[in-house]
Amino acid sequence: MIKRRIVAKRKNFHWQPSVHSIGGKPARHSLRPPATARHERAGRQALAGGTKIKSKQILGSINLSFVVVFFIILSGIIYMYSINNSAVKGYKIRQEEKEISGLKKSNEQLRIKEAELKSLYHIEEISKKLNMTELNNISYIDETSPVALR
Repeated sequence: MIKRRIVAKRKNFHWQPSVHSIGGKPARHSLRPPATARHERAGRQALAGGTKIKSKQILGSINLSFVVVFFIILSGIIYMYSINNSAVKGYKIRQEEKEISGLKKSNEQLRIKEAELKSLYHIEEISKKLNMTELNNISYIDETSPVALR
């Protein structure tokens, strides 16, 4: 069986089989690509607990805390936005209710004025102001008379 180790690079990690033997038997073949000096240094630092790996771990935890703080702030902004929308809608509803009550009062006043203008007493007063007189002789036209047929 071949041991594997993680080799740290700048942006990614990958598994490489080790050339060390297990149980005293040498490894038959190595799938390890040709290593450069930089890869070897990174591998040695990873095995020796170098500072680059620790800085990556600290950087990873900072990124996680940044993400958590970002989502908390984002949820707070969304919450404030929804509360603001609710307040604005409540204000608009109150304004519309005030307008409706004003229109109802105005409608009631117009109905009262309509009833006053249609009243017989008011019509008689207006007819006197316009110098209209009452008719004593009322004549009705028959439907069968020749005048009505023309």
